[in-house]
Amino acid sequence: TLIDTIATWLLEIGLVISTIIILWAAFLFMTSGGNTERVTMARKTLWYAIIGVTVLLLAKGVTSIIQNFLSGRF
Repeated sequence: TLIDTIATWLLEIGLVISTIIILWAAFLFMTSGGNTERVTMARKTLWYAIIGVTVLLLAKGVTSIIQNFLSGRF
């Protein structure tokens, strides 16, 4: 239960941070003015945010699976 609580807490914080990073990537896209270097940086930033959210969701899912398995509900 403790690990699940920690994973939930990290997921909530991570989602807030990733939302800010996605907004930052959108800002970079909007202000790039066609500069390929800034567009590339914005794309990388967006991909890193998406990968981060995916890892957080997978971590939460794994803790739920382990908790169900250990409690015999699997």
